[in-house]
Amino acid sequence: MTKTLRSGLTLYSLACPVCSSAFSTRHKNQKTCSPRCGGISRGQPKKSCGMCGSPVTPTSGSRKVRFCSVACYRKSRMTTSVSQEFLDRMSIPEPNSGCFLWLGSVDRDGYGRFSLAKKAFRAARVSLELSGVKPPPDALVLHHCDTPACINPFHLYWGDAAANAKDGIERGRFRLGSYVHLAKLTDEDVSEIRRLLTTGESQEKIAARFGVKQITISDIKLGKTWKRPSRAWRIDAAVSP
Repeated sequence: MTKTLRSGLTLYSLACPVCSSAFSTRHKNQKTCSPRCGGISRGQPKKSCGMCGSPVTPTSGSRKVRFCSVACYRKSRMTTSVSQEFLDRMSIPEPNSGCFLWLGSVDRDGYGRFSLAKKAFRAARVSLELSGVKPPPDALVLHHCDTPACINPFHLYWGDAAANAKDGIERGRFRLGSYVHLAKLTDEDVSEIRRLLTTGESQEKIAARFGVKQITISDIKLGKTWKRPSRAWRIDAAVSP
C-alpha cells in the first residue's frame, strides 16, 4: 500500500517480518521496522547483558552492545571502572616514601577525590576498600605517612573521629593553648590560676581578675581545658614520627 504526500514523497506501508508490526517508510526496499529487527532478520546472535543477564540483540549500526539498558551500563562502571582508575591511571608511586600519589582532583586539604555516575568519592577511602579491608561503622580513613594525597592501602587504616583528632594533635595540625589566636590566657596565666584555686579563692574573683568567664576557670580546675602547657604539644609534634 502506498500513499503520496503533497510534497511529492511516496510512503510505503509495510509489515515487519520479525515483530509483525506495521510501519511506513520512504524506502521501498526496507524490510524491517527498525535496526534491531534488522539485526535479528540477518541472523545476528543474541547476547546476554553483562550485568543482569537479560538478552541483548545487537542493532545493525552497532555490534558491540554489552548491556540491555543505560542503568546496567552505569552499574557496570560503578563496579569495575573504579578499580581500574586507581590501579592503572590515577596514581603514581613515590620511590622515597612508598606513597602512591593521587593524580586527580584534590580538595582544599589535599585529599584525593573523584566523581563517577554523578556521585563523589574519596580516593583514599575507595583505595582502602578495594584492598579488601572492610570499614567499621562510621569509620574515617587515617594516614600513617601523613601525606594527604597518598592512596597506598598499606599507608591507610580505619579510625574514628577521636583517633583522627588525636592523630592531628600529635602531628601538630591543630593550634592549641596559647597558640590559638583568640586565646585570652597564656601558660603563665593558667599556672597562676591553678595556684589561686589551691588557696581557696573563688572562681568568680579569679575569672574577673583574668578577664574570662567563671566557666573557663571551672574547666581549667576540672581538667577539661589546658590539660598540658602549649609548649608540650609543640615538642611532641616535633619529635613524633
